[in-house]
Amino acid sequence: MLLRCVDPFNFRMADGRLLSVDELASLEPAATCTVLLPAAFSSITSIMVGAGEAALLRKTLPWRLEESLLSSPETLHFAHSAVSDGRAAVTLVDRSALQQVRSNLTAAGIVPAEIHADLSLVPWQPRHWSVWVDQHNNSELLVRHGWHQGFACTVTNLASALTLLQNEQQSWPEQIVFYGSREQAAAVQAVLPAPLQNLFAIRKQPGWEELLNAQTTPCNVLQGSFAPPLPWQRWRQEWRLAAGLLVALLLIDGIL
Repeated sequence: MLLRCVDPFNFRMADGRLLSVDELASLEPAATCTVLLPAAFSSITSIMVGAGEAALLRKTLPWRLEESLLSSPETLHFAHSAVSDGRAAVTLVDRSALQQVRSNLTAAGIVPAEIHADLSLVPWQPRHWSVWVDQHNNSELLVRHGWHQGFACTVTNLASALTLLQNEQQSWPEQIVFYGSREQAAAVQAVLPAPLQNLFAIRKQPGWEELLNAQTTPCNVLQGSFAPPLPWQRWRQEWRLAAGLLVALLLIDGIL
């Protein structure tokens, strides 16, 4: 089951249905559940990692990113992918929001196996920028412009955001790939200057489940203090049963 979080109390199903936590509790239990977090309380970035830094990365992330943070590090949860080619994908989540999401889902009988930032699933390729429109909120856009880099904005401030991005990268992309309908693309193009309009290419939106399966930079935020607890109780019961059977076999063998 895939749930896209709208806020800690409401979730959208893969088929588009919006359900409250109470309504989720009435669903047929799923074997596994993946949750996607909105950009309202999650963000993505990437960092270079030296050969001797990987083992301590979880501890060093807060101070490495401190200068770029808009919130106090204490209010954020830091998660990272495995290090690949000397870099790691990093997802930052508002700690209290993540705790509320997980608590609400647990109360509904749902234990997520994975939680990802939805922005990290937006398709992207080198020298391209991707613009994804929310099908249920046409004014909300997700912009991905790097391997594990992106941001959210509205249609009205897209032009300013892309101009700032161009100043930062010191070049325009080869294409700006828009994921949405032609009508939505036309509305977005209308607010952009002519040079950017000429870079537009329109693509049909894949489903979130398809994007999740195609993800190449997995960064499950269920790490550190949010990592799922190990099933010690179940393991203990299984070992006690196995030990009991072994003792019984030894006794029977001794009697015979």
